[in-house]
Amino acid sequence: MSYQLKIIYSKLEADLTVLKRKNLNSIDEAENAIQLIEQCLSVIQEKLTNHNFCSTIDEINYFKEEFPKIFRIYYYYKTLFNIESQKYFNCISKFQEIEFYSAHIPQLNSIDEDEINLLRESKSTFNHKSKKLYLRKYFKWRRQNLTTAMNETYVTSSISVAIGKRHAKADVIHYLQKKIDDLNNKSTIQKSPLQWTSSKVLLVELIYALSLTGCINDGEVELNQLILHFEILFNVELDNHNSIIQNIKARKINKTKFIDMLREYLSKKLLD
Repeated sequence: MSYQLKIIYSKLEADLTVLKRKNLNSIDEAENAIQLIEQCLSVIQEKLTNHNFCSTIDEINYFKEEFPKIFRIYYYYKTLFNIESQKYFNCISKFQEIEFYSAHIPQLNSIDEDEINLLRESKSTFNHKSKKLYLRKYFKWRRQNLTTAMNETYVTSSISVAIGKRHAKADVIHYLQKKIDDLNNKSTIQKSPLQWTSSKVLLVELIYALSLTGCINDGEVELNQLILHFEILFNVELDNHNSIIQNIKARKINKTKFIDMLREYLSKKLLD
């Protein structure tokens, strides 16, 4: 994937992380996030108008794996904003809030047949049809043959939107379930007793490696989400993690310094 497109999305992740730390109420956070995402989406779509990928596979991978990420967070915050706004005007008691949140979960779990078919196709390996599903030059074919792609443009991929929406629904369900548990007093937030006592650079290297391997949630977790969880776990702030990652990539010698050190320590211990 193009380095330019990566930088644009990485900046959005950093901006959303900063927004998260402001501890705004859900409606204000969602409203601000939507604005940031729409600005980012506008920049990406403008870039895609004239962007040349290295290969057909590279373009397919982008619209299958990377572009859906922005729609995932976009529809997550849009859905969150709608739900929380409705709750504000319709619920005055804890019991009503629990009922309100619970009623939305079945709705989010539903999916229409056209979307199911499109998502099923997204799981297929590369073939002639998969090219027509992902490559920009086939956008007119998609508008004529896929119900979900009727409003698609040259740079807005219907399948990227569908994949992103599906993941967004799962994220919102998780959010609602946590809200319900909090209202039922089933969850308590405890400060972690752990403290990261080494360099922040080394921790970011470790988190980035875990993110790239896809070994957490089968890879269905954003880097900024991992950063937030590790911040809580180790009582540390990593608000400049994107610049740290760029510095790691720019190392002229030993780019995987911490990973190599872990391997060395583990190898010695296993030989004891």
